[in-house]
Amino acid sequence: PLVFLNDGHLSFPLASSITRQMSGGGVIEEPIIVGISYDKKTSWQIARTRDYTPTKSLNEKNGYSDDARKNSGGAKDYLVFIEDELIPYLRKKYRINTQKEIYVGHSFGGLFGGFILKTKPHIFDYYILSDPSFWYHNRSILDIQSNLSSIKTNIFISSQGKETAKDCILCMAKNAKDFSDELKISLPAASIEYFVMENEIHETMYSRSIAQGLLRFLRK
Repeated sequence: PLVFLNDGHLSFPLASSITRQMSGGGVIEEPIIVGISYDKKTSWQIARTRDYTPTKSLNEKNGYSDDARKNSGGAKDYLVFIEDELIPYLRKKYRINTQKEIYVGHSFGGLFGGFILKTKPHIFDYYILSDPSFWYHNRSILDIQSNLSSIKTNIFISSQGKETAKDCILCMAKNAKDFSDELKISLPAASIEYFVMENEIHETMYSRSIAQGLLRFLRK
């Protein structure tokens, strides 16, 4: 199986440790892990905003910086790179089970995963979206129309626990739930699970989301 990660500097060591523990214990199949780093020519904030956001949002108040906002909205080009260049390369170089290719993304990486699901969900067989930033650009991800009702894929979306009025500035849980509900309409053939992780915050969720998602998708 292929476990495909964005935010490689953070996600690769996390996924490597988690999968080594679970596959070594015979709990899950041993996967091939691939993490993509950021563009070395720009700051990580600019590269991350450019590559992971589906729409340009010049006035995004929760964005990293003015330069990052100016470069936003490049998810379509980034997905072309993944689909047309990177995945064919990986399939040629490694012994990948093409029926078990898994996308994993956290925060903006989860937003990008949502973009894939709205536009080309067939690219991956499984999706793990950890506390996705669906608040971005006034929830514009929900406005992307899709007509892909026959696509069968498996989706695990997690969000942090109960939000209060004070900490619901970005409303991670509400937006993730709304997106999950919308997917059940636009992708009726897909298997979709929305999971709330109580007692977690945005910064602690990623490792648990990876573990729970892989336990569901690769368990022996």
